[in-house]
Amino acid sequence: MLFLCSWSLLILSLHKSVTAELACKATETVAAIEGEEAILQVNRTGITEISWIFKGRHIATTRPNQTIEWKNRQFMTRLGSKPDASLIINKTTGGDQGIYTADMRGLSEADDLIQCYNLSVYRRLKDEDISIRHTVHVSAAGDTPCHITVTCTEEGESTAKWTDSYNKLIEGSNHTIHIYNVTLDLSYNCSLANPVSKVSKTVNVWALCNEGKRNMVALITGLLVGLLVVIGCLCSVYYLTKKTRTLRFRDKANGFPVNDTTELTNVPAENPYSEIQDPPAKKKLPNSNIAPVKKDIETVYYLLQMSPKPVPMEKPRQQQNDPLYDTIK
Repeated sequence: MLFLCSWSLLILSLHKSVTAELACKATETVAAIEGEEAILQVNRTGITEISWIFKGRHIATTRPNQTIEWKNRQFMTRLGSKPDASLIINKTTGGDQGIYTADMRGLSEADDLIQCYNLSVYRRLKDEDISIRHTVHVSAAGDTPCHITVTCTEEGESTAKWTDSYNKLIEGSNHTIHIYNVTLDLSYNCSLANPVSKVSKTVNVWALCNEGKRNMVALITGLLVGLLVVIGCLCSVYYLTKKTRTLRFRDKANGFPVNDTTELTNVPAENPYSEIQDPPAKKKLPNSNIAPVKKDIETVYYLLQMSPKPVPMEKPRQQQNDPLYDTIK
């Protein structure tokens, strides 16, 4: 019986809280940093108990100077309370965003109140969240003023704005501003902000213009060098081709063979020994003043025929052996 009464009271309490969520007398906006704690502050005295409702579920009950009573396992390890019964949500995430209803009960019915809290969770901005993109409009000669287009981009739900060196707000579309006739003393600041953090970055547009000029000069120089290299290669090929043709014509006019195989391919096949038997005379080339000279080919037979005949050598005369007595005699 006691168990059934407890469930009945819990159902009635939840029904009352959910119904009261639609009839909040006041709604307070709360901004929290992702990963850190959020506090739903209760600024009221004479409160004996607060039931906290989130998305139709009773998640916790807090009482002044008492330990929090968890009602939902999802929030059990992340909920806490302050001595005045305010609710603390630790390690907030994007899933914690929404309307929290506080059903406050006082010492008397006149002290009862329905208070709502609209919790939003934001991440803390960093300098890396600001990205500056620019386009420089400048001539390489530097004879025209420098114009620049600068865009400040951000990640996440944050607001970007531009201000000049005098902290004057610069209007632009899609966080983009156009700066004409850039001078040395001009600098602009892009700032990002959300309800929990703010970061900024200063842009020196004069330095960006100088960088654009250097890049333009480097580009033109590279194109000119490449063009000169191509022209040099073409001239070298033309010179070598012309020189080769000149040498071929000169050698042909002087009667020297010039890698021409037309005569070899047109000559009929002959006896392989014909060169030895009767070598043909060299033909006179056209446009040549040098008469062909017939030269004997030094073959084996030719060398044997033309070699001098050996001269017979005289045998040495045998000395007569005179008797010894003739010599003495």
